[in-house]
Amino acid sequence: MSDDVLERYIVQHIEASTEETISFSWHGGEPLMAGIDFFRKIIDLKETQPGGRTIINGIQTNGTLIDKTWASFLAEENLWLE
Repeated sequence: MSDDVLERYIVQHIEASTEETISFSWHGGEPLMAGIDFFRKIIDLKETQPGGRTIINGIQTNGTLIDKTWASFLAEENLWLE
């Protein structure tokens, strides 16, 4: 997914959400294959959006790619695994 498409998706999802807590669920194949940098972009993009609401991210994964680097990132960013 290009950065532009990712940004449009995040912005549109936030704008369309009416709840106080906005949930993103990243899944399809093995999303961790997109790499940590992809998920860092997601975190960076959500932080550029207007505040006031809680945004949570969940990742559906089989967990086989989780190593110490992934575990640290997931914990630091409070990402949920499904």
